[in-house]
Amino acid sequence: MPPKPAARGGAAKTVTKTPAKSGASKSGATGTKTGAKTGGTASKGATKGTDIKKVEDEMAKVSIKQIVVPENIKLKDVAGLLTPDGSEGIGKKIKDSNKWPFLIDHTDGYNSQTFFKYRDVNMLSVFPEFHKETLRKALMGALRFGKPLIIDVKQPDQSTVMDRVRDTCNDIYNGLWDDIMDRSILDFEKCGKLYQPSDDLEYKNSYDYRVSDFQFIVLTNVDPPSSAMDSFFPVTVE
Repeated sequence: MPPKPAARGGAAKTVTKTPAKSGASKSGATGTKTGAKTGGTASKGATKGTDIKKVEDEMAKVSIKQIVVPENIKLKDVAGLLTPDGSEGIGKKIKDSNKWPFLIDHTDGYNSQTFFKYRDVNMLSVFPEFHKETLRKALMGALRFGKPLIIDVKQPDQSTVMDRVRDTCNDIYNGLWDDIMDRSILDFEKCGKLYQPSDDLEYKNSYDYRVSDFQFIVLTNVDPPSSAMDSFFPVTVE
């Protein structure tokens, strides 16, 4: 008697069902899920690490602003500003700072200005003779002959008057003020830019300039703006 068809159907059903329950499909799905979860954790960890690094980098850029305290000197020490040899005293401090001095004269008679008038310096007052051509020639002459150039900014509104000094410098050529402040004006190619065809021939060759003896000093009788205190080496004379 032939076997019942139900027996064959059961066998087929068993064969078909076994692969469905096998580890190949379910385990494969589980493996995929596990991998996705692991990958997500790694990505989250990397992102968190990147965020921490970014915060650390930003914090590293933050600097504590230092309060600049002017150096106090007596009138007899003002001469040390004209030819600072850097060996001792105020001259050494100025040289080490790599900044130009900003002299704040608190004496009753503005005695530093009188002192400078009797020295071999080029001195200009912002008012009234501070013009582009006057400044160019004074600066070029100070560089050529190794003299101090002193800018007298005796005015109540120090921010305005310092803006005028900067703008007048940049009218001579764009960037001159920065060249003075970072001392690159002492480079031959920079100081040579001050020369004009109408000038005497002795100013033409910038290699003849005594730039090593040049000094740039700003003089005032009132406290300068904070920007000047940061950019210069402030000195008060009592």
